[in-house]
Amino acid sequence: MTKPLRFTGVIEDMGEVIFKGPAPGKQSIITLKIKPRQILHQLNRGDDIAVDGVCLTIKEIDHEGFTVQLWPVTQEKTTLIHLDYGNLVNLERKG
Repeated sequence: MTKPLRFTGVIEDMGEVIFKGPAPGKQSIITLKIKPRQILHQLNRGDDIAVDGVCLTIKEIDHEGFTVQLWPVTQEKTTLIHLDYGNLVNLERKG
């Protein structure tokens, strides 16, 4: 039986919030764009990534960074809604 990939609790990288705003056509959903320092080339659209310990899914990725979305329940139950442009976050991929 194959062991499922899980987060290890080890911070791999730090990233900088380079955009925060409402998702297009979805005012209740917040989009964050994060620029990692080192692991950008190892990320893919659809990957799960822990941002400050919160599991999120990468929606888009380009040469600047990746975007994730904060749905209302995530905004209510985490502190990620308080992030803003220039803030640093801890990043962890499943391993």
